[in-house]
Amino acid sequence: MSFTEGTWTAVNSCTDQISVTFTATDECGLTTSTQFTFTITDTTPPAIAGELTELASAPVLTRLRTQLTSLGAITSVVLQLLIFAVQLR
Repeated sequence: MSFTEGTWTAVNSCTDQISVTFTATDECGLTTSTQFTFTITDTTPPAIAGELTELASAPVLTRLRTQLTSLGAITSVVLQLLIFAVQLR
């Protein structure tokens, strides 16, 4: 049994297809082939790796905290609630 891969084709940003031809050859040299099309779809949502407490102290949030704090007290309170919620998870 042997196989030959076709070309990967992007159906959309989350789905690709490929055709694969399988060929079987017996001891007399007779062959038969069949082709299958495989569709691969990404259905796994992204995951956040690492501790959420590390995320809460990440440089991005530090910069965000600085920028939003300069916008006023209400924005600062919202940001503090967001950081608190992240730390609770």
